[in-house]
Amino acid sequence: MVRSGSHRIAFLVAILSPFVTLCAEPILTAPHTYIIERRSTSVNALSAEDISYATIEGNQHFDVVVPDRYVPEVSALAVTGAEILDVEKVARDCEEIMRDPTISTCEPDVMQRLFAVPNDPSFNLQWYLRDVLRDADIEAPTAWDYTTGSSGVVIGVVDTGIYQNHPDLAPNLWTNPNDPVDGLDNDSNGFIDDVHGVNTALETSNPEDLQGHGTHVSGIIASRGNNATGGSGVMWNGSLAVVSIASAGSGGFYSHDLAEAFNYLYELKVAGNNLRVINVSLGGNSYVSAIFNALSDLNDVDVLVVAAAGNEDSNNDSVPVYPADYNLPNIISVGATGPTQELAYYSNYGTSVDIAAPGGDVSFGGNSGLIYSTYSTSVTGGSDYKYLQGTSMAAPVVTGALGLLASNKPSLSGSQLKSLLFSSADSLPQLASLVNSGRFVNVGALLAAANPDDSCPADPAKTAPGVCGCGTADTDSDGDGSPDCVDGCVSDSGKTSAGVCGCGVSDVDANNNATPDCNDPVLAGVVPGAPGLKTTKGKVTVTMNARSGVLYLLKVTTKFGSSKAKTSYYSSSAPTYTLSRLKAKTSVSVSYQYYLSGTPVVGSKYSTVKKISSK
Repeated sequence: MVRSGSHRIAFLVAILSPFVTLCAEPILTAPHTYIIERRSTSVNALSAEDISYATIEGNQHFDVVVPDRYVPEVSALAVTGAEILDVEKVARDCEEIMRDPTISTCEPDVMQRLFAVPNDPSFNLQWYLRDVLRDADIEAPTAWDYTTGSSGVVIGVVDTGIYQNHPDLAPNLWTNPNDPVDGLDNDSNGFIDDVHGVNTALETSNPEDLQGHGTHVSGIIASRGNNATGGSGVMWNGSLAVVSIASAGSGGFYSHDLAEAFNYLYELKVAGNNLRVINVSLGGNSYVSAIFNALSDLNDVDVLVVAAAGNEDSNNDSVPVYPADYNLPNIISVGATGPTQELAYYSNYGTSVDIAAPGGDVSFGGNSGLIYSTYSTSVTGGSDYKYLQGTSMAAPVVTGALGLLASNKPSLSGSQLKSLLFSSADSLPQLASLVNSGRFVNVGALLAAANPDDSCPADPAKTAPGVCGCGTADTDSDGDGSPDCVDGCVSDSGKTSAGVCGCGVSDVDANNNATPDCNDPVLAGVVPGAPGLKTTKGKVTVTMNARSGVLYLLKVTTKFGSSKAKTSYYSSSAPTYTLSRLKAKTSVSVSYQYYLSGTPVVGSKYSTVKKISSK
């Protein structure tokens, strides 16, 4: 049903109003600024004098607009300006904007927030990857026996950016194959020379980390492993495509920048890049249509989105957190555990939280309970590492796990990756009432589930040696139940070894004198082949290959139309036998048996020749 303008506004107020009372923190929005989406271009626009808003930013997916009366004020605001959400004001402004019939949605440009809770660095063990003391890890070493990742798998990171010169991250940066550094927008995506990603807040092709959060998240996913530097990511190898949505000094970001980030990654995927998973360690309580639609587009091109569940110790079933709680099949919501696999004190929970992963818990004992990963202390700062906690840290653990699986099994679809992630997860009783099915990510079990009982890990065609061993297919070309590797007569379905008579010749001893027929002088030139049948008008002739001492016993069945079949027997050593005076289209079936010196020849008992019809 298409809603009228007033109905759409009422619907918007109904959605926004609960958050004003349920959220502990006020909802902040860009002053007087709204995100709109348009209908089909076939809808007639208002005349120029009726337009009551100005577009300040836009692309093919959505526009950012300001009612005319606020334009001077918005133009004078700093980038970090924000105001507390006023539902009634939003309703009035959107009603004015939606007088334009080309507009389908109008919503405030809500500020989202990051989920990390920074703590002082002091601990140098990544217990979440391998924990021999408490076993609260994700069993990463088991997964690394199958794969350590692949540079061919692209992982999107939507965050504050990434410190591009960090020695643990620089080798794993995605490089845009469609836009070399030449001062041109070669891939026509609106960004010139976007080599490793973009910043949608500043509209630049430089995703440099302005706050450190994105660098920490990126390192959890794919800090280069086994390079004698720092720590390791869940993936040792991968391609991180980074989209920063942060502006300098800002503690949050706006919805339109997040929607644009998802649209950028969508276009990256459509352009042929092997984007499999996007990590989003951020969010807020406001449902934004533009973001939902952008995520839906990513679902259409088979890209999973892993989202942090939030750090408010709140039930997401009652107070949703977005994008984690958008009802889309490609969204995976992640809660956080500490080093005892208990849900962290800050983590959101609920059946809408799909899975839990290590996110750290300072209450366990300071830095020893936190997540250690890459960090950048400032825009120009050098390499660093830091300990943080949050569902922001838990989500990239899951993202890295899916990246390993996509590297190991590149043909799996997004839904298959997600299904294996859930089915292989540990079911922990302490999480049973807090996370859907009590799931806790186990990347070791995940890769094992994708490679069941694989004792031939280097052989993609086999998971067990079988009869022929690893590296050799157990193919049975002739269908005789014996694999070719041990079948001495590969193309002979009757034999698996040459025997006395050789491949293609049966070792039958028809007269039971302990000598196979192929070498038996008694039968040499004696046992004939099958008789032949020939039809002429009203007659069928059976032709024999006469042999001395061999008697032919024929079983002849004739049938005309619906009449009852008639069977007769004929025994002779004569070379031919003729059935005559047959009605046209009479069906004739001939079976035969050989006798040698009055004894039936073994194996020839009533062997059917063929069925024919008289002309």
